[in-house]
Amino acid sequence: NHVHYMVAMDMVLAVLERKVG
Repeated sequence: NHVHYMVAMDMVLAVLERKVG
């Protein structure tokens, strides 16, 4: 589902932001 894909992207972006921060 597109929703699951969007949620996965959101999670990935959050993790990347945490690593960068």
